[in-house]
Amino acid sequence: MQQASSIEVSTLTPLQGYSHGCIPISHFKPLPAPFKTRYVLLSYPLTVLPFITLFNHKTHATALTSLVKELIDTASSSSSLVPSQMLVLYGDHDQFTGIGRYEAWVKSLQEAGNMPSGTSVVADVKIAGGDHFWRGEALDHMLTEVEKWINGME
Repeated sequence: MQQASSIEVSTLTPLQGYSHGCIPISHFKPLPAPFKTRYVLLSYPLTVLPFITLFNHKTHATALTSLVKELIDTASSSSSLVPSQMLVLYGDHDQFTGIGRYEAWVKSLQEAGNMPSGTSVVADVKIAGGDHFWRGEALDHMLTEVEKWINGME
């Protein structure tokens, strides 16, 4: 009878939130080493955030900014080169948040996540034709982008 010589355990821990589901993800702090916590925010409900949080949106916005800053510390102390620790995806036809609002918001997140090397812990992908509900070719494109991003982590 042969024994298994070793069992590989993945240390990559991707956390994914869609729309309202992005809010609790922004409060989840990175796990300690050896785990590599990564975040995927899909269709963040930027414009409707005050309404769906009963006007507690500043609490959640602050949590997200704090998380991004914490990711800088995590990236700085990590021995592995990771292109980004957070991926923000949005469609250019989102029914709730206009493209200009998304672009400005992502830019501010990336600036908050700038590291001394000049890179940011926040990456973004704007999906042409994508709306808030992700169907058809836009869905396929979005899934491909997430898969490429995650595969670049290992």
